Formats: sequence, structure tokens, C-alpha cells
Amino acid sequence: MVKIGRRTFIGSAMMAAVGCAVGDDRTGARFGGWKKGHFQIHFTYTGASESMFLIFPDGTTMLIDCGDFDAASRGELAMPLLPDGSRHAGEWIARYVKRVNPNGSDVDYMLISHFHRDHMGTAKWCKDVVRRGNRDYHLTGFSLAAETLHFRTAIDRTGGAFDSRELFEPSENQFPYLLNCLYGHLKARDGLEVEKLRLGAADQIVCRHGGVDGFSVKNICANGRLALADGGVLDTLRPDGKMPWYWNENHLSCGHVFTYGKFKFFTAGDFSGPAMDANGVTLLPEEHLAKTLTGPVSVAKVNHHGCKSMPDSLLRALRARVYAACTWDVLHLTDDCLARFANPANCEKGTLLVPGNFGASRRTVVNAAGRALFPDEVYGGVHSIIDVPPVGETFTLSLVDAHDEDMRVVYSRRFSS
Repeated sequence: MVKIGRRTFIGSAMMAAVGCAVGDDRTGARFGGWKKGHFQIHFTYTGASESMFLIFPDGTTMLIDCGDFDAASRGELAMPLLPDGSRHAGEWIARYVKRVNPNGSDVDYMLISHFHRDHMGTAKWCKDVVRRGNRDYHLTGFSLAAETLHFRTAIDRTGGAFDSRELFEPSENQFPYLLNCLYGHLKARDGLEVEKLRLGAADQIVCRHGGVDGFSVKNICANGRLALADGGVLDTLRPDGKMPWYWNENHLSCGHVFTYGKFKFFTAGDFSGPAMDANGVTLLPEEHLAKTLTGPVSVAKVNHHGCKSMPDSLLRALRARVYAACTWDVLHLTDDCLARFANPANCEKGTLLVPGNFGASRRTVVNAAGRALFPDEVYGGVHSIIDVPPVGETFTLSLVDAHDEDMRVVYSRRFSS
């Protein structure tokens, strides 16, 4: 077990009581890296993907999502590709991981929240193809990152076995092919193990390099099913196992709550709405996510990039101090979503909303209450890093300039959990 000394415990408790607003990383300095006993969450920005890299207190590592697509083709809606367009997002993400990973190129877990291009890559526009065995192998998203990263375990909502319920969008039938190629290659090269996410489990994603007191990961949603806080399971699909007609992959996203002492982190992929139940009644599936929680969290990833997501009921259940949004479109964090964040009934005073990039063109259309949610630095493009010391009484948010690979801190603030 990772041991917490009395001095560390008292120091953390005092910092929480004071509510210090100064982080460990000084603005302008290079990011200080990971320390044993700390839990870190890195939200990486590329302009063409969603990706998070997590370092557990014992050094266990996890890459959640690693997408890529032709984001630049969105024209005026496109976000800047950072650091630049000379490499695909999967390669930029792999390079970032190797800079901050205490284990170099070795990563314990890769997890695909759901099968969409911005979360795993796409063959539809990718021109980088190599021959592996008897298959064309597309270097995109996770498969491109895997050129230099080595994964021990892969987790997705199907375990690599697709059936009619679990593969909903026929137009996206490239994804089973991409995954089978990726998994097959990594099984042969690295001995990769592939697992289906076990709903409600708190023993699937664990510390692998030494036990850590107070650290756990609970799987709260997958395949349209939710693990409720009372131990029950809510199935939001129709009784016949088929999905309402305008559901899609987003509603099947995997989600989790990470706990480290008093600190909690919520993430649920692109879980969003609306949807339609068996009686033709419109539902907001996210409203049910509130029922998976046992109390407020410290940090939450914004569902579906803040695009027509995060209903009032979910925000009032989460009550996070920091919301991180993985953005790749100028319209991410839609006006209706911003209005809910700016509503004082939903968020505490001082709550921060931190997108990887928030287009400067939209600064003028956000009202004063909305602008108060953002650190100014997010208008330029940043990686967001959450660092949680032992006991989890406090955590630090550091924003790192995404225009280069220098890891220069442009903003830092400490919060109580």
C-alpha cells in the first residue's frame, strides 16, 4: 500500500481548510511531472480528438480514448490543429503520453469509451495504411498511437465481440474492422488482453504496481445500461433489446467514477440525449446518470464535448469544482449548455469550465456570467492537468500551452475537494 505520512496528511488538511488558489506549478515554468502517491488526469488537446491520460497513485497508467478525423474539413467550424498539422492526432497524443508517463512507452490500460472517430480514429479519410498479416492496417487514432506505445489491457463496451445490440450504427461498420486489426496486431506483438467493461464493477480497473489506500474506479455505464447507486441496474434500451430509432453510439458510452480519498472524478464519454423510449416518449438519458452518483464530485469531464448535453439535474448532482471539456469544434459548448453552467442553481460560485480550446470568435457571444466560468488561457489552446496529492483533500489544475511540446504552464490553481 502507498503510505501517507502524518505531515503530508496534516499539510493536505490545512491546505483544504485555507482553500489555497496557488498551485504547485508556477506560471511560466515547465510542468513538474508526476509524483508517486499522486493521481493525475491529463486532458490532451489536438483539435481533432478526445483523449485523456491518467496516472494512478502507484504509477499504473491508462489512456482513455485516442481519436482522429479530418477535423480541418469543417472549415470555419474547425478548431486549430495543435501543435500543428504536420502529424495526425494519434501521434501527437502518443508523444504527449511519453513525455509525462513514468513508464515511458508502456501503458497498462487503453479504454475506448465508444466507437466514434473522434474517440478511436477512422479509416474513412486516413491515407496511412500498412500491411499487417493479410490485412490493411490503418494508422489512425489508437492504432497510430500504438506504433510507439505498448498496451497491456484493452477495455471497451463489447470486449471486441460485436453483436446486433452492441453495434448500432451500420454507417460506422468500419469500426469492427479497425478494432479487430488493432487488437489482433497488439495481441501478437505485446500479448494484449481484451476485456468487456463490467458494469458496476470496482475491481476491473485497478492499481497494478502496488495497492493504494482510498483509490478505486467504478464502472457506472455502458451499452445503454447504468449501474445505480443503490446497486440496481437501469436499462435505457427497449425491452426487445433494440435501440430507439435515433439513438447512436453516444448513448452506449462507457463511464466511470474515479475516487482517491475525498477526491472524485466523473467521466462518461459522449453520453447525451435526447432519445425515445418504447412508448415514443422523448427522454434525456443523461438525467439518469445522476442516479449513479453517491454524492458530488471534484472534477467532471463534460459529456459530448458540451454539445447539447449536461442537463440541470446532472449538474446539480455532480457539483464539480472543475469541468473539463474536450473540444474540437467552434460550436462545442453550445449556448444552451453554457447557460446551464452559468445558472447559479447548477454550479457553485467559483466553478471553472475548462475546454481544450474555446474559439475566440465565440467570446463575444457568451454573456458575462458565462465568461466568468473560463480562465482566459483557454482561448488559445491548452492541455488541462489535474493533480491530486495523497488523501485527496486538495487538487491542482494546471493549464499547459498546447502550441508546442515544452509543457509550459500558463495557469495554475489549487482547489479543495
